Amino acid sequence: MRRTGMIVFALIALVFLATGICLAVAERDYYVDPINGYDGNRGVNPRHPLKTITRAAHVGWDYYPNIHLAEGLYSEASGEVFPIAFNHPPSLLGSSMDNTVIYSDQSPRIMAVKEGRWSVCTISDLTFYTSDADPSDEGDTPIAAPATGDVALDLDYSPPFQIHRSLFLVNIEPWELDLGYMAYLLLTDSTFIGASPDAAIRFDVDGSNYPEVSIENCSFNHIGLTLDTKSRYPMPSEVIGCTFNNTHLHLGAYECRLWFCVFDEFSSIRSYWGWTGVLNSCLPFEPEEDGGTLSVSRCIPARPLLVSGPLGDCYLSNEESGQWVSSPCIDIGPIGSGDWPPEGSTTRTDGVPDQLPYDIGYHYPSVPPPAPAIWVETDRQDYAAGDEMTVAVGYENRGVKVEGAMYIAFGPESLDWLVYWPSMTFTPTPFAHGTFYSGLTYPNLGTTRHTLPAGLAPGAYFWLAAVLNADSSLASDISVWPITIVVAHID
Repeated sequence: MRRTGMIVFALIALVFLATGICLAVAERDYYVDPINGYDGNRGVNPRHPLKTITRAAHVGWDYYPNIHLAEGLYSEASGEVFPIAFNHPPSLLGSSMDNTVIYSDQSPRIMAVKEGRWSVCTISDLTFYTSDADPSDEGDTPIAAPATGDVALDLDYSPPFQIHRSLFLVNIEPWELDLGYMAYLLLTDSTFIGASPDAAIRFDVDGSNYPEVSIENCSFNHIGLTLDTKSRYPMPSEVIGCTFNNTHLHLGAYECRLWFCVFDEFSSIRSYWGWTGVLNSCLPFEPEEDGGTLSVSRCIPARPLLVSGPLGDCYLSNEESGQWVSSPCIDIGPIGSGDWPPEGSTTRTDGVPDQLPYDIGYHYPSVPPPAPAIWVETDRQDYAAGDEMTVAVGYENRGVKVEGAMYIAFGPESLDWLVYWPSMTFTPTPFAHGTFYSGLTYPNLGTTRHTLPAGLAPGAYFWLAAVLNADSSLASDISVWPITIVVAHID
């Protein structure tokens, strides 16, 4: 699919050159750094970057700009003016999805492209979202605030469009990419997270002469996705190796095939125009035909058993990676190598790369699994002797399972004595013990109430929590929660 689209556009370019029409617009590289950049620079040298994408779009007005973005937050606070206006299709090339963020708290539109049909517009290694919450505030991060974000790209004369390894956080208001004449859309290795299934993404190529869409190895979460490719001369579209978690897929496609995709039981498919074929996928529900033709074959009518892992919530439960049961989507994908899934990628929380026969579903980059996380906190941080204290414990495991125990202890800043809960002894007593499976999160593992002894000396105290392996080695970091005991009761 990807090669077919690019060949079509290559042939179109040759036709124009053969008829004496040449494209005078050239490419130019610009470098932007929201922390160390300066908009008085030319921006063509990475040692002297610009500060804003807005300025790069301005100085690159007469070019097809390739804009290289350093890590950082690109927002109104750093000088951006949204929507960022481009004369010709840009390439926005981030440093990484986790650390290169384009964010607006005022405009629902991030960028607008005036014209340009023959150059490819590329977005890669970025996070996009808009929000009323400032992600620079302590304790708030882009990934934690999808409930208030929506994003729009405004393309008057749409070029071929590519999105790679990027994250989009989508609000209730629809996020729409309207692709016009000669549209070609390629999405790979990207994640779309909505505030709820009422959130909407629409890839609209209705009206294009030769629309072609390929969506590969993407994850759609808590969202409504519409793919509309009704057109005069439509091309077949493909959705390959994607995961749909609480997502409603609406297809108005001349011809669309879904291969090796995973849908959870809270998702749905509705074909309202054209022909849709679903093959070699997990489909634990009945799809709906509503004016379109839908063919389903070689699908798995079972729950895919999705779990949380290091990079997202669409891993496949797998006993070998620490879950208690294995997903039915394991080892039933394509036997041949081909182009899918990405080499070295994984569906397992422990990061072990997938091998033939491949698992079906979204394949994450293979990364080392994180250690389990445990945390302990109280209802406030200042107490008097004799007060009642509420203590909450939480646990998250996105890596590998642990055979061991959790310990919760309380003591003074000097740590010359520790009291272990729940048994309130001076010898280590497990709060919980056994097998702690991977892919599970318990934000409220337990809440207990304690009356502080009347004779407790005032001063600084700590709550401590940790998970230990069976051999007493640390399986997690040590969580520390400080409190203060004052002399008098607090009203």
